[in-house]
Amino acid sequence: LGVDYTERGVYRAGETAHVSALVRTSDGAAANLPATLIVSRPDGVEYRRITLRDQGDGGRTHALQFDAAAMTGTWRMRLHVDPEAPAIAETAVLVEDFVPERLGLDLTTTAKTITPGEAVEIDVTGRYLYGPPAVDLAVEGEVVVAPAATETAFRGFSFGDSEAVVTPVRRALDQVARTGADGRTLLPVRLPSIPKTARALNAKVLIR
Repeated sequence: LGVDYTERGVYRAGETAHVSALVRTSDGAAANLPATLIVSRPDGVEYRRITLRDQGDGGRTHALQFDAAAMTGTWRMRLHVDPEAPAIAETAVLVEDFVPERLGLDLTTTAKTITPGEAVEIDVTGRYLYGPPAVDLAVEGEVVVAPAATETAFRGFSFGDSEAVVTPVRRALDQVARTGADGRTLLPVRLPSIPKTARALNAKVLIR
C-alpha cells in the first residue's frame, strides 16, 4: 500500500516540490523496502527516476527541483515498489506561470451607508499567508460608485427613472495609510463627486 503527495498542487518552473510517500504492507505495518519514484513530464516522457529509502515508519521524502525551463502542464509522480510493476500510488501537480498569493487582507466597517462629504473608516488587517502580520506596509486603494442592482431595504425592487443612465465613478482614495505592528490600520474613505440620481448607489472600496 502506498500514499504519494506534495505540499501543494501548483508550482512555477524553477521551484521545488517536496514529495512525501508512505509505504505499508497490506496489514498496515511500515514497509522499509526501497521504493522508486518515477516522474513524468506533461508530454509523457520520463523526467526522473528516484530511489526513495525508508526514513522511518515507512515514510519517505524527496525535494524535486523543477528546471527553470520546465515544461508547463501536468506532471505525474508514480510510486513503485517494483519499477516493472504497476504503481502503488500516484499524484499529479501543475507547473504553470503564476505568482502565488503572499498576502491576505480582511476589510471590515461598522458603517452601513456613506454620505457625500463625510468619511467612513475601513478597518484593514493584513497577514502574510505563511503566518505573521503584514507590518509597516503602505495601504492604498480606490472607491467605485455605481448603481445598485436592488434597494437594500426592499430587495428585488429598484426605484427611480429606469431609463436614466448613471455612469460609474472611480477615484483613488485621498489617503495612504501604513499597517502597524499588528498588521492593522484604519483607512478613511470619502465618496467622489457623484451624479444626482434617484437611484440607489453602491460604493465598492478596493484596497491593495
